[in-house]
Amino acid sequence: SLSARIVVASCLVTLYCALAAREVWRGRDEALVSRYPALALIATCGIVYAVRVPIAILTVPAPGNDLLESPWVVAVCFVSMLFTVGIAFTLITLTKERAEHVQRRAAETDPLTGLLNRRALTERSAAILAHRSRPACLLVFDLDHFKRVNDTYGHPMGDRVIKSLALFLKQRLRKSDHIGRYGGEEFAIVLPDTDLATAAQTHDTHVYAGSFGGLSVVTCSLFA
Repeated sequence: SLSARIVVASCLVTLYCALAAREVWRGRDEALVSRYPALALIATCGIVYAVRVPIAILTVPAPGNDLLESPWVVAVCFVSMLFTVGIAFTLITLTKERAEHVQRRAAETDPLTGLLNRRALTERSAAILAHRSRPACLLVFDLDHFKRVNDTYGHPMGDRVIKSLALFLKQRLRKSDHIGRYGGEEFAIVLPDTDLATAAQTHDTHVYAGSFGGLSVVTCSLFA
């Protein structure tokens, strides 16, 4: 019957919208502006089709009346078409925005450590220093005798040391701080709203010594 077909089709569309909304919501960690309009449209479309299920079950057409000729069917088809166009447009916008976000992140990220690269760190520093009324501090880290590590153990071990140091430094920072690989074995950290005395208390030594990349004797000098 027509009612059964409406129920089946509405259930399938509702399930599809629920799965699509779940997939869009799972990526909410990415700060994408078009995510929430897309989520709202998909969820609304799913709710509209879900409401059609009990209506189709409980509504008994009068004898001799063709349900397809009802103005409500035309209205539902038109609204469904609007939802389809709207969802398609927002998903295209979401895909475009995500691609731009990935490209921008790749342009700002050091491929070895995953930290900010020199250009991105310089831009963040300039933005922070533009607020002259707020204190800020710049810390520069340098691996001691890093060339000796590469010459003795090879460049793969040197890469492991750099990645281990990057992780070590990142774990010591606040969420507001910005860390980047400035070049080679040099790292820099921008501490907003922090004066030199506070930075010295937080990083209370000018030399970090530890096991980085499996090497037990690796030191890192700090300059503020």
